[in-house]
Amino acid sequence: MLSLHTERLLRDVLVEVMEGEVGSENLRQILCGANPDFSPYSAFMRIDRTAEEHLNGGNLLQFLRDNHIMQFTQGDCQKLINFYDSDQNGFLSYQDFLQMVLPCEDLPLRLETSNRPFFRVSRFETLPVTMEVALANVVQQELRVLKQLEKLTYDLERRPDYSALSVYRCIDRLNEGRIDTINLERFFKENGLYL
Repeated sequence: MLSLHTERLLRDVLVEVMEGEVGSENLRQILCGANPDFSPYSAFMRIDRTAEEHLNGGNLLQFLRDNHIMQFTQGDCQKLINFYDSDQNGFLSYQDFLQMVLPCEDLPLRLETSNRPFFRVSRFETLPVTMEVALANVVQQELRVLKQLEKLTYDLERRPDYSALSVYRCIDRLNEGRIDTINLERFFKENGLYL
């Protein structure tokens, strides 16, 4: 059984996941919806300056620096790469990149954007300003959320009563063998949040 303090830390982690994903989704929809010429493959080429057909932390960091975003390190960028890296090889493939930049909730926009024709972006070019800024906003939001979650989960995992099983049981109080919206709603209400 988790202490009240540990339950509140768990609540904070789950709220950060929720709020972070809502923020990311909004920025993805702006990137793809407000920029009808945005092409994911062109954006991928823009960040992949060496034309290696994959991205690493250094590529992302350089993209951020090009857009005057200085608060993140190459290590931060590599953690973001690792988060989306489906084959765990330390690089972001184009398919992984799509997961990061395309909307998840607006499926027609996701499909339409993924089928847009690409335009060449050479090694020394950038995307049109509105696209460049919108893409930088998506990457920056993902990094912010990842850093905040890292801090919150570190604090949670240091608690003496923490274990993955105890966290699971704390949310699945009725031992239904699953976590669903009903369990989550009950957990949040018991911890002072009415979502």
